[in-house]
Amino acid sequence: MRATKEHVHHPHATLRCLRLELSAFKAPRHRHHHLELTWVERGEGLRQVGDHSAPLQRATWCC
Repeated sequence: MRATKEHVHHPHATLRCLRLELSAFKAPRHRHHHLELTWVERGEGLRQVGDHSAPLQRATWCC
């Protein structure tokens, strides 16, 4: 699966926080030049960052 380039543009913010409550995480594989931190409170699965895959468990930071 090929990663799409995501355009991130928030000219007046140095930090942006979002809270999402989803039944399933269905974001497409993407890339950008910004740091993205994701906190997973519940759930499990497989996390993919760059060319690395690892088990994802609840209460985990994803960088």
